[in-house]
Order: sequence, then structure tokens, then C-alpha cells
Amino acid sequence: MHDPILRLSASQQLPIAHFEKEEQMKLHFAKNLHLIEPGLTLYEEDGITGTEVPCRVTNWGRQGSIDILAVDERETIVVIECKMNYGDAAAFGQVLGYMAWIRSRLISLGRSPEEINVRGIIIAKRANPILRLVMKELSTSNITVFEYEDALNLTKVG
Repeated sequence: MHDPILRLSASQQLPIAHFEKEEQMKLHFAKNLHLIEPGLTLYEEDGITGTEVPCRVTNWGRQGSIDILAVDERETIVVIECKMNYGDAAAFGQVLGYMAWIRSRLISLGRSPEEINVRGIIIAKRANPILRLVMKELSTSNITVFEYEDALNLTKVG
């Protein structure tokens, strides 16, 4: 049985206040990118069509899918993650992982790191308090990452 609401034409719109399924939400925003930000268009290149973009996000081979991949007016690639209910800190990490994957994929295709601009957007019914704290913390502080060989040897990453 097919869900008829998933086969909407571009001119039809779903109610913004309520979605029955996350797929409806993704479809709605993919067809109405202007509601997110004027000038956004779906990313289309190298066989990627802009929705449900499969990617490998860890060294362990875990597959994920970018809900919507778009490009803004300045040619910045925009990773959009849709959450039916609460956006949380895990969603933030998920978007960061996808952004890093996009960056590394484009570098592997021959683009220079200086010409690759990527940013993320999380769309959720509500931003969970932890996500709000993460966003506040990252906007007001620098984060340094270290790797360790053993308890005495730290190496700054980046």
C-alpha cells in the first residue's frame, strides 16, 4: 500500500504544523526549500540528487542518509536534518558527521579544501534543552580536541 501523501506534486503543500511521518516532513521541506531559507536549491552533482543521500559516516562502515542536501546562493553546501519531534545533541553530532563526510568526499573528488563550504541545519518540532545548551556553548567557546597514544602522550588534532 502506497502512502498517497508521499506522491505530492511540487505545487501541493503539506501543513507545516503537523506531519504524520518524518518522510512527509522531508518531502515537504525538499520541495519548499524557500521556507527554510530563500535561494536554497537541491544539490545535484555526481549522481547525488539532494534527498536521502547515502553516506558512510564512521570507520566502522555505518551508513547514514542525509535527509536533504542543498546549496545556498553563495554555493555553500547545506546539510539539512529533519527530526519529527525533538532535535537533540545527537542530531547535532549527526549533522557534523555528515558535513565532515561531504567535505572529505569533495576533497577525494579533487576539490581543494579552501573552496569547500559546508554548513548544517536541523529542523525539529522542538529543540531539546541539551541541543540549546550545545548550540550556546559552541557559539561562545573554542573547542580543542586531543588524541592520546597513552596516558602521557597527547597530540592536538587540527
